Amino acid sequence: VLELFKVASASVHDFAELIATSVQASCSDNCVKDAAVEQSWRWRRYSLEAHLSRTVLLGATTGAEEEGLKSSGARFDRIMRFCDPLDALMQYPISGFSRFCRSRYLAAVPAETEAAVFRNLDQRAFVARGGHPRTWFYRAFATMARSAWALRAATARCLEHGVHGVRMLYARRGSEYAEELMESVAAPAYGVGEGEGDTDTEEKLSVAFTVTPGVKVGATVVACR
Repeated sequence: VLELFKVASASVHDFAELIATSVQASCSDNCVKDAAVEQSWRWRRYSLEAHLSRTVLLGATTGAEEEGLKSSGARFDRIMRFCDPLDALMQYPISGFSRFCRSRYLAAVPAETEAAVFRNLDQRAFVARGGHPRTWFYRAFATMARSAWALRAATARCLEHGVHGVRMLYARRGSEYAEELMESVAAPAYGVGEGEGDTDTEEKLSVAFTVTPGVKVGATVVACR
């Protein structure tokens, strides 16, 4: 589960970077070399990654998806064996993975984002009709979705076999910052460097939002970001 989590969270990060870069390239202000603009884009990327993480890693499963996560080990292995996830979707069009991709694409990729990148909503319409478009963008999404689906399937299997030591970690807005469970993506608070400041100041640091959830497997903890 730990290895699957690391792959899934890295895939979410990569897809968020792909979307942010594509949207930024399509905007007129990407030519402006300004520190404020760069900072704004950095936070947009964090926000986008947080949205993708909530949608594909943490989002509640539907009844159909729940059944799909319990697919046989042989089917799971065959889907994961494909180098190209689109080939797996073509080979198993009614699998749990296929249903997961359709529902999560519509939830994870906002219509405004798709329109900004492609100037149309053709891919969204194709997915809504039950298809899987063979495009570079949907291939990148399916790569991320497969790693997230694999993690969720492994977690479901652990619970099914009575292994309850697996838990996703997510810090809500306003939660007190806990160094042992969290890793900050922001610069240290102004005037508080490493080894500086007092305990009272550090205790006041709180979470704005979780970019990537963490995971606890037994005694092993991967901090959320």
